[in-house]
Amino acid sequence: MGKTWEWGKLVDQDVQELRQRYLRERVQVSRKTVWREVPHLIQVSRRSAVDRQWFRELGLKRQFVVRGVAASRDSRKAVLLGEFAAAQWGMWFVAPKDHDVQFALPSGHLPPKSSLPVSTKFKAFKTPPAETAELDGVRVTHPLRTYVDFCRMQKVVNARLAIGWLLRHGFTADEISDYADSFDGSIHPRRRRLAAVLPYQVPQLETFPYLLAHSLLDDSRVSVRTHCELDRMGFATLLAGNDLVILIDEDPYWRALESEPDGLRLAHNRRKRERWEAARGFRKLYFTAEEIEGAPNSFVSEVLGATHLRDRGLVY
Repeated sequence: MGKTWEWGKLVDQDVQELRQRYLRERVQVSRKTVWREVPHLIQVSRRSAVDRQWFRELGLKRQFVVRGVAASRDSRKAVLLGEFAAAQWGMWFVAPKDHDVQFALPSGHLPPKSSLPVSTKFKAFKTPPAETAELDGVRVTHPLRTYVDFCRMQKVVNARLAIGWLLRHGFTADEISDYADSFDGSIHPRRRRLAAVLPYQVPQLETFPYLLAHSLLDDSRVSVRTHCELDRMGFATLLAGNDLVILIDEDPYWRALESEPDGLRLAHNRRKRERWEAARGFRKLYFTAEEIEGAPNSFVSEVLGATHLRDRGLVY
């Protein structure tokens, strides 16, 4: 693991700007703060607050960025882990049900429970300097280590998403696998094997919604393939079963294309292809990215039910 990575080049610019805005606009608070006198503020860590309306408009993942920065600034040594580390890079992940900020100490020791800040959790994971980075003064695990931690915590969907993000940013499956295979920290042998093998099982899908959909379906044992030719004329990014096309954030009428040069002809051809695929027996399910991320179990259930729906029993 002696290779030196240029981690600073991987940081998402929007996330960096959000982090820097928080650092500029944060308000220091204490136990003596009288909150009814500052109703426009919301507390994001033990010692800091921000504008309430601005924070609530961010969305959950961007709130993770702000809360992670705030909690890190309140700590002398702690390193952000898991989803909270991923958020600081702009990595792909789905938010956990538990929204406590995840930390570890460089030594791997757990601090006394009496000294834990509110809404924080510590893992007994060692975080040596070689496996961490500082982003605007915020200590986080670097992306490869974050991926391995997802495997250690058995968060397979987020591990798959981390791989997709790493592949998109120029890493190879061999590099990810080699890092996991030579990881020095304590990890169950089965999870180490998973971390080493998984990079070769994740397809290269260019967008977060499609990789999330594939990861959820694959993790639920739904038969799903990628980049499929449909009988020499059509194409499907995701194909569940033999005939169920999964489409995300796409308009079946392709109206947006009509405003582009030669868009009318292109939109007409796309609609013609849609009709041809339907005539050949391919079924389609349309989802938005928000639907999938907001209700992943419902998404999997719908797709699984549709793959089993063969005798439609149509009534006229």
